[in-house]
Amino acid sequence: MTTTHALLLATLPALFLAGCNPDDSNDNAPDDDSGNQSSGDFKSLMLDASNDWAFLSLGQAAEVTVDDEWDLAFSTTSVRVNSERAASALLADQSDFFDAEDKPVTNVFTNATANSEQEHLLASYDLASVTFSTETTDAALGRDGENFYNYNFMTHVVSANDDAWWVVRSAEGDSFAKLNVVEVSFASDVLSLEAEFFVQGSGDSTYSATAVNWAADVADGELDCFDFDSGTTVDCDTSTSWDLKLKIDGRSFMLLTNGGVSGSGEAGLMDAMSETGADQEVDGNELNSRAFLQDKGSNAITTQPWYAYDLLGRHGIWPNYRVYGIENLETETVMLVQLINYYNDADAGRHITVRFRAAD
Repeated sequence: MTTTHALLLATLPALFLAGCNPDDSNDNAPDDDSGNQSSGDFKSLMLDASNDWAFLSLGQAAEVTVDDEWDLAFSTTSVRVNSERAASALLADQSDFFDAEDKPVTNVFTNATANSEQEHLLASYDLASVTFSTETTDAALGRDGENFYNYNFMTHVVSANDDAWWVVRSAEGDSFAKLNVVEVSFASDVLSLEAEFFVQGSGDSTYSATAVNWAADVADGELDCFDFDSGTTVDCDTSTSWDLKLKIDGRSFMLLTNGGVSGSGEAGLMDAMSETGADQEVDGNELNSRAFLQDKGSNAITTQPWYAYDLLGRHGIWPNYRVYGIENLETETVMLVQLINYYNDADAGRHITVRFRAAD
């Protein structure tokens, strides 16, 4: 499945993703009430990904906390791979689940079961020919092709994309701002940015006529965070109120949102203002909340997703039983991972069953 499909799936209504198992027979359900299994061939664990991120240690074969040495994390259908510990690669692509245009083949998805697709987890793979990659951040700002800066490949000069506008939702989720980046430069390995925010405060229905300004300078590995409600720069490590974060990593420039994989808040970004810019007067509360994008992790599981949605016209999640390799960066050992279910025995969604084993 292409990345484009993955982005579309990421914006699915939360109600549908939390809904009941579309397979009434529940053939894909775990074999016992807990969803946890252990056999001589593999181990299986169900994680509740309905409220917050659920973290899995493959080595311990147990759910752990974010402060522990976790390998994978799950929230709704999203998956993270801990870039400090692990790298990922697709091993079994399940090409028969997709047609020549990379669209799901409905009857293959609906007839497949965890038992029928177990052979792919138990197969041997030529890992010497596989390239494992660590997770990178797929920033919301720039995902749709409109970034906050321009780069001239002839002169190697970085400048502001000052024609572009975005609506930013705050970390608290109850205020909004129209964002316009007016100045960007890169010199002596320092990225400099000036941005304007026209703020719609909590409880307001219109945006301010006067801009709140953010000026930031960061070098490689540094961060600068801004809270547009207070109009101040805040500490990225201790504050939870930041809305946007400026980061430079080598030659990668990013504005990150306090939501998704980049923060614990509800911040999001909508690329919907390039045509009307500062003159747009749409109440932020009336905008479609699902249209606000958040930062995501880019790894083998998110770029080549483990499921299809809305087959047979029924709102639900069908796994494709792809097998992913998760390499431990320290030991260089590999675990084979297969996501086999989105539902628990009560048919409640956002309960991810993962089965895994050490590679041969």
